[in-house]
Amino acid sequence: RMSHVRDERLHGPDPADSTYEALGGESTGDSTWVGTHHDAIWRLVDTRWVFPDEAAATAWLAGRARWHTEGLPRRPGLPGAGDEALVFSGARGGWFFGLESPQIVHLFRVGRTVCKLHAIAGPDAPRQVTPEQMRDLALRVAERVRTALPPLPLLPTR
Repeated sequence: RMSHVRDERLHGPDPADSTYEALGGESTGDSTWVGTHHDAIWRLVDTRWVFPDEAAATAWLAGRARWHTEGLPRRPGLPGAGDEALVFSGARGGWFFGLESPQIVHLFRVGRTVCKLHAIAGPDAPRQVTPEQMRDLALRVAERVRTALPPLPLLPTR
């Protein structure tokens, strides 16, 4: 069972992200969940960026994805979620007392929203979260985003 330890869903954009503002970003924030060091997912961070339209979200993802990989290599063969997706995975140190931990990042767009799920495995976990399990989680997030932010209606130009 995971505990919700940080809620910054309305904290605003990273000041270093001028692209977000230039593309008319509307809302951004994140939530962090933590389990135990024996869990397949010890730490999960769910971050979202909302834009005025799909084109802006697509442009932001294309221009800023490299800043949100957590230094992990891209895994083109792993399944993603949403309208477009990038998946990164590998082991990196430093998160749990400097120990190297397997991690997966799903960076995906759902309509006008870009989502990032960053999962870090517990260092003493008997099993690790699989890419398929992470995709299932990403699909659930994508469905919630679609429900919460349906496509904007077309407005007459005159």
